[in-house]
Amino acid sequence: LENMRDGIYTSHEGKVLNSLKVSNCSFIGNYISLWLSGDGGVVEVNQCNFQNSTTEGEFIVGWDYLEMEIRESVFRRSSNIYSTQGIALSGIQNLLIDRCDFFEGTVGVNLSHCGPSILKDCLFDDQRNAAISLPQNVDLVIEGCQFRNQAVALTSLTPNVQVQMVDSQVEAIENCSFLISAIQSL
Repeated sequence: LENMRDGIYTSHEGKVLNSLKVSNCSFIGNYISLWLSGDGGVVEVNQCNFQNSTTEGEFIVGWDYLEMEIRESVFRRSSNIYSTQGIALSGIQNLLIDRCDFFEGTVGVNLSHCGPSILKDCLFDDQRNAAISLPQNVDLVIEGCQFRNQAVALTSLTPNVQVQMVDSQVEAIENCSFLISAIQSL
Protein backbone atom coordinates (compact mmCIF):
# COMPACT_ATOMS: atom_id res chain seq x y z
CA LEU A 1 0.00 0.00 0.00
CA GLU A 2 1.80 3.10 -1.24
CA ASN A 3 1.40 6.88 -1.40
CA MET A 4 -2.05 7.24 0.18
CA ARG A 5 -3.55 9.38 2.87
CA ASP A 6 -4.45 6.24 4.87
CA GLY A 7 -3.31 2.76 3.87
CA ILE A 8 -5.99 1.02 5.99
CA TYR A 9 -8.66 3.05 7.78
CA THR A 10 -11.11 1.62 10.34
CA SER A 11 -13.99 3.54 11.88
CA HIS A 12 -16.75 1.61 13.59
CA GLU A 13 -19.20 4.24 14.81
CA GLY A 14 -20.13 2.32 17.96
CA LYS A 15 -19.87 -1.15 16.42
CA VAL A 16 -17.22 -3.59 17.62
CA LEU A 17 -14.58 -4.77 15.17
CA ASN A 18 -14.01 -8.35 16.32
CA SER A 19 -10.68 -8.90 14.61
CA LEU A 20 -8.28 -7.24 12.17
CA LYS A 21 -5.14 -9.05 11.03
CA VAL A 22 -2.50 -7.43 8.81
CA SER A 23 0.43 -9.68 7.84
CA ASN A 24 3.36 -9.50 5.42
CA CYS A 25 2.39 -6.10 4.02
CA SER A 26 4.49 -3.09 2.99
CA PHE A 27 3.34 0.46 3.65
CA ILE A 28 5.41 3.10 1.83
CA GLY A 29 4.90 6.86 1.57
CA ASN A 30 1.50 7.04 3.27
CA TYR A 31 0.36 9.84 5.56
CA ILE A 32 -0.94 7.28 8.07
CA SER A 33 -0.40 3.64 7.15
CA LEU A 34 -2.86 2.15 9.68
CA TRP A 35 -5.61 4.37 11.13
CA LEU A 36 -7.32 2.12 13.70
CA SER A 37 -10.33 3.59 15.47
CA GLY A 38 -12.30 0.95 17.32
CA ASP A 39 -14.72 0.15 20.10
CA GLY A 40 -13.12 -3.06 21.31
CA GLY A 41 -11.89 -6.02 19.34
CA VAL A 42 -8.42 -7.33 18.57
CA VAL A 43 -5.78 -6.07 16.13
CA GLU A 44 -2.75 -8.11 14.99
CA VAL A 45 0.03 -6.65 12.84
CA ASN A 46 2.72 -9.15 11.90
CA GLN A 47 5.85 -9.00 9.70
CA CYS A 48 5.03 -5.69 8.04
CA ASN A 49 7.34 -3.04 6.61
CA PHE A 50 6.54 0.63 7.22
CA GLN A 51 8.70 3.13 5.38
CA ASN A 52 9.02 6.88 4.82
CA SER A 53 5.64 8.29 5.76
CA THR A 54 4.92 11.78 4.46
CA THR A 55 5.91 14.91 6.34
CA GLU A 56 4.32 14.81 9.81
CA GLY A 57 2.76 11.43 9.00
CA GLU A 58 2.60 8.41 11.30
CA PHE A 59 2.76 4.71 10.65
CA ILE A 60 0.16 3.34 13.11
CA VAL A 61 -2.43 5.42 14.98
CA GLY A 62 -4.98 3.56 17.08
CA TRP A 63 -7.28 3.74 20.08
CA ASP A 64 -9.96 1.91 22.04
CA TYR A 65 -9.13 -1.74 21.35
CA LEU A 66 -9.28 -4.63 23.80
CA GLU A 67 -6.04 -6.09 22.53
CA MET A 68 -3.34 -5.14 20.04
CA GLU A 69 -0.25 -7.10 19.00
CA ILE A 70 2.42 -5.69 16.72
CA ARG A 71 5.13 -8.25 15.93
CA GLU A 72 8.27 -8.57 13.81
CA SER A 73 7.73 -5.34 11.90
CA VAL A 74 10.12 -2.60 10.76
CA PHE A 75 9.38 1.12 11.02
CA ARG A 76 11.84 3.22 8.98
CA ARG A 77 11.80 6.94 8.23
CA SER A 78 14.15 9.04 6.20
CA SER A 79 16.13 11.22 8.60
CA ASN A 80 15.19 14.35 6.64
CA ILE A 81 11.45 13.81 7.16
CA TYR A 82 9.93 15.53 10.19
CA SER A 83 7.36 13.29 11.82
CA THR A 84 5.45 13.10 15.05
CA GLN A 85 5.47 9.40 15.98
CA GLY A 86 6.01 6.01 14.42
CA ILE A 87 3.27 4.41 16.54
CA ALA A 88 0.73 6.46 18.54
CA LEU A 89 -1.75 4.46 20.63
CA SER A 90 -4.32 5.40 23.25
CA GLY A 91 -6.90 3.40 25.16
CA ILE A 92 -5.50 -0.05 24.32
CA GLN A 93 -6.43 -2.43 27.15
CA ASN A 94 -3.68 -5.02 26.43
CA LEU A 95 -0.73 -4.19 24.17
CA LEU A 96 2.27 -6.18 22.95
CA ILE A 97 4.95 -4.77 20.65
CA ASP A 98 7.40 -7.62 20.04
CA ARG A 99 10.60 -7.85 17.96
CA CYS A 100 10.02 -4.60 16.07
CA ASP A 101 12.72 -2.22 14.80
CA PHE A 102 12.28 1.56 14.79
CA PHE A 103 14.71 3.66 12.74
CA GLU A 104 14.87 7.46 12.70
CA GLY A 105 11.95 9.88 12.99
CA THR A 106 11.01 11.97 16.01
CA VAL A 107 9.38 9.45 18.43
CA GLY A 108 9.32 5.68 18.02
CA VAL A 109 6.33 4.76 20.23
CA ASN A 110 3.88 7.10 21.99
CA LEU A 111 1.43 5.46 24.44
CA SER A 112 -1.29 7.02 26.59
CA HIS A 113 -4.24 5.69 28.60
CA CYS A 114 -3.15 2.09 27.96
CA GLY A 115 -3.60 -0.94 30.19
CA PRO A 116 -0.86 -3.53 30.62
CA SER A 117 1.63 -2.92 27.79
CA ILE A 118 4.79 -4.82 26.86
CA LEU A 119 7.65 -3.72 24.59
CA LYS A 120 9.79 -6.80 24.07
CA ASP A 121 13.03 -7.34 22.10
CA CYS A 122 12.66 -4.12 20.11
CA LEU A 123 15.39 -1.91 18.64
CA PHE A 124 15.12 1.88 18.71
CA ASP A 125 17.75 3.73 16.67
CA ASP A 126 18.15 7.46 15.98
CA GLN A 127 14.86 9.02 17.09
CA ARG A 128 15.40 12.78 17.33
CA ASN A 129 13.10 13.39 20.32
CA ALA A 130 12.53 10.12 22.25
CA ALA A 131 12.38 6.44 21.52
CA ILE A 132 9.37 6.05 23.85
CA SER A 133 7.03 8.80 24.99
CA LEU A 134 4.47 8.14 27.74
CA PRO A 135 2.20 11.17 28.12
CA GLN A 136 -0.11 9.65 30.76
CA ASN A 137 -1.84 6.61 32.29
CA VAL A 138 0.37 3.77 31.07
CA ASP A 139 1.53 0.54 32.71
CA LEU A 140 4.55 -0.50 30.62
CA VAL A 141 7.10 -3.33 30.81
CA ILE A 142 10.19 -2.89 28.60
CA GLU A 143 12.07 -6.16 28.23
CA GLY A 144 15.18 -6.97 26.18
CA CYS A 145 15.06 -3.73 24.16
CA GLN A 146 17.97 -1.77 22.75
CA PHE A 147 18.07 2.03 22.60
CA ARG A 148 20.86 3.76 20.69
CA ASN A 149 21.58 7.15 19.11
CA GLN A 150 18.62 8.82 20.84
CA ALA A 151 18.10 12.31 22.15
CA VAL A 152 16.21 10.60 25.04
CA ALA A 153 15.43 6.89 25.40
CA LEU A 154 12.23 7.33 27.44
CA THR A 155 10.25 10.42 28.41
CA SER A 156 7.33 10.69 30.83
CA LEU A 157 6.33 14.08 32.19
CA THR A 158 2.95 13.37 33.81
CA PRO A 159 1.66 11.20 36.68
CA ASN A 160 -0.04 7.81 36.48
CA VAL A 161 2.75 6.10 34.56
CA GLN A 162 4.37 2.87 35.72
CA VAL A 163 7.47 1.57 33.95
CA GLN A 164 9.50 -1.58 34.51
CA MET A 165 12.64 -2.04 32.40
CA VAL A 166 14.59 -5.32 32.44
CA ASP A 167 17.44 -6.79 30.37
CA SER A 168 17.63 -3.72 28.12
CA GLN A 169 20.55 -1.70 26.76
CA VAL A 170 20.78 2.09 26.47
CA GLU A 171 23.76 3.59 24.61
CA ALA A 172 24.89 6.72 22.73
CA ILE A 173 22.23 9.01 24.19
CA GLU A 174 22.53 12.72 23.39
CA ASN A 175 20.59 14.41 26.24
CA CYS A 176 19.58 11.90 28.92
CA SER A 177 18.56 8.27 29.10
CA PHE A 178 15.32 8.93 30.98
CA LEU A 179 13.45 12.22 31.20
CA ILE A 180 10.98 11.63 34.03
CA SER A 181 8.69 13.88 36.04
CA ALA A 182 5.87 12.76 38.37
CA ILE A 183 6.19 9.06 37.53
CA GLN A 184 4.59 6.68 40.03
CA SER A 185 7.19 3.92 39.84
CA LEU A 186 10.27 3.01 37.81
